[in-house]
Amino acid sequence: MKKFGSTHVVAIVFAIIMVLGILGFFNLNSFIKPVGAAILYGWDSEKTASQNIIAIEDTIENTVNENIGMKTWFIQINGLLNKVIGKNTIDDVDPSSKVYKLDNGYLSFVADKISDENLQSKASHISELNSFLNEKNIGFLYVQAPYKIDEYDQKLPVSVKDYSVNNAQRLCSMLSSSGVETLNLIDLIREQDKDWYSLYFKTDHHWNNEAAFWAYGELAKRLNADYGFEIDEKHFNPDNYTIRTYEGGFLGSQGKRVGSTYAGVDDINFFIPNFETSVTYKRDSLIYEGSFDDALLFDETGITGSIFNDFSYEASMGGNHALITVTNHIETNGKKVLLVKDSYANPVATHLAISVSELDVIDLRYFEAETNMTLTEYINQSNPDVVVMLYNPNALKDNSFFNY
Repeated sequence: MKKFGSTHVVAIVFAIIMVLGILGFFNLNSFIKPVGAAILYGWDSEKTASQNIIAIEDTIENTVNENIGMKTWFIQINGLLNKVIGKNTIDDVDPSSKVYKLDNGYLSFVADKISDENLQSKASHISELNSFLNEKNIGFLYVQAPYKIDEYDQKLPVSVKDYSVNNAQRLCSMLSSSGVETLNLIDLIREQDKDWYSLYFKTDHHWNNEAAFWAYGELAKRLNADYGFEIDEKHFNPDNYTIRTYEGGFLGSQGKRVGSTYAGVDDINFFIPNFETSVTYKRDSLIYEGSFDDALLFDETGITGSIFNDFSYEASMGGNHALITVTNHIETNGKKVLLVKDSYANPVATHLAISVSELDVIDLRYFEAETNMTLTEYINQSNPDVVVMLYNPNALKDNSFFNY
């Protein structure tokens, strides 16, 4: 069977874009002028045919990137072609954002192995923070979220290996050795024999809201058992929630790179409490007061809009921000929690916020630059009962998560 070469792919993509332009999906002139000029006048006789094809591909890509509507269609066309030819690796300008299609159809990034020295440095920073908190009689718990790829069932293309979970497990071992309290959700997934991949969106690197709700429940139980909390069981019992489902309402970060034509779309569910809730949410100059639904879920109706423009995972807590504070007007049990987190914690935070008296949420990627305060300075000022740090394995690659 004859294989498609670069010339065939460029010709097919060009033809499809022309048809879509004629049908009125975008301004055809904005595509024809630069690309036509590249084809008619840009062919360099001193270059090989492959080099000239690459130049035309670059022109098409640059033209498409300048036109949002055209860019979406181009991604969709490219995704469909990649699906047809059975391609399971989609390159990206950033090698760390290369998308792999797993054997089960899920999309994922992969991570390299982090050196023991690098991990030990991060473990030492966390241990120092733990010591600082101990001196102030403030509890500390490090929560290790899982990653999309199961270390023992990776489902990746041959010769490709992901070290995300391996990196996280080695960090947890180092923390335990230094006396830091940890809640290792990776171990709990295995102990409870959970279906690893059912915890994740197919097209995104985040866990789904079902997994986040389960993680919240495990965190609440640990706070009750070891930190003197009295979180009512109704808060982490799924029977006390209504599941609001948006079918086909989510195209994740990986799906946006390769197109829904390549891997499909995800349903997204939100756990809405059936019991009374009342909170005040503050972020910068924004203040929202009301129920869980009104104050902790943002732009949820946008999920029914464009899957390429919306990122409905960020409905929880309004996404990632330097500092968010939530005051609970129902559960006034006097416990105050500081949650230091990455984006995996956003849906967890919505449920934790209605379970404790006060919740402060900090994302260290933005915190110091936007507040001119370090984490320890904020702790001195706010004096929480417990600091919870929740990271997924990808966070271990970013040093900004470990500056305290």
